[in-house]
Formats: sequence, structure tokens, C-alpha cells
Amino acid sequence: MRLKEIILIMALSFIVGCTVKPLEINQSTGFFPTDSKVKEEDILINLKIDDIKKYKYVYLTQSLDTVQNMDSWRSYRALHTKSLSDIKLAQVVSTQELGDIAASKGLKRNFVSFDNAGLEEIAKHVGPFLRVHINYEPINSEWNRYTLEVYDPLEKQYVYKVSSVPLVLFSEEEEMIYPAFNSLISWVKSQRN
Repeated sequence: MRLKEIILIMALSFIVGCTVKPLEINQSTGFFPTDSKVKEEDILINLKIDDIKKYKYVYLTQSLDTVQNMDSWRSYRALHTKSLSDIKLAQVVSTQELGDIAASKGLKRNFVSFDNAGLEEIAKHVGPFLRVHINYEPINSEWNRYTLEVYDPLEKQYVYKVSSVPLVLFSEEEEMIYPAFNSLISWVKSQRN
């Protein structure tokens, strides 16, 4: 092989490895298939809650500072939504959907705020829900931090948070996103016991 062919193969491998690829939960293990795990010290908040089944909705928000175009942002949104839906914690909703639900329960749309105080008011109208916020931010030119945090508006507190800066060589999903989601699955399972 010539040098140009080798470089082309390596470039294509890198591009294919960095696309957003949703995975299915392995039915025998109950987790997403990945060899990577978050470290214990990356779990920053891990609270026990009274009744995990009381939550009607999971309101998903995301800040993706490393994503530069809307197509990639939408791909990550779809991956996060599908992954949360697969966990079967509650119905996953967007800002628009949560606003519509709140309006259908009598909360005037022009008074709806989506900060923590506003979410508390929305929860008083629609019932208990959790906000899952995903933050994907650059630490420096070589490393990115992936944070997944769960907030309970009625309790006014974060109940779960994992934040890691893993070594990511080829697939961000398998080495960064899915270990965080598997950690969330473990937290959800611990709430059901």
C-alpha cells in the first residue's frame, strides 16, 4: 500500500469512529455495551430518593460546547433521548413538550421559566419529574468533560451527578457517553431495590 492509501484508510476509520451511534441496551446485562466505566470518584452526587416510580417525566436538556453544527447537535439529542428512553425511567420530554404539558395543566405559557425555580413551579402543576442535564464541554484542546446530572425540582436538589474526563480515542459514545448512562442505570436500579 502506498502512503496516501494508508492515510485515507486511517482518516476514514477516524471519521467512522467519531459519528454518533446509538446503542441498544444488552437485554442480558441491562446495560449499554461498552468496555469503559466511570470511576467511583467521578460520581459526585448519589442520593437515595423515596420513590423512583413517582416521576412522570424526564426533562432532557443538553449543553454541547464541543459540537459545532446543528446536525451533530440533533444527532446527540437523538442519542441522549433514545438512551434515556431505553432506561425506562419515565417519559422523556423536550422543553417544548414540557411547556405544552404545563400549559395543559393551567400554567400560563408566558410565565413558564426553565431555570431551577421555574421547574419547581412547573412540577407543582404537572407532578413530579426529573431534569436530566447533559453537559459536554472542552477542558483544553485535547480533553472533553462529559457531565450527566439529575435534578428533582420538587425536592430542589440534585440527586445524581457523574462527571468524567475519559480518554477518548475513537468513539465518544462508547468511551464517554455510555459509561455515564450505565452509571445512571446503576443509580436507577439502586432506587428500585
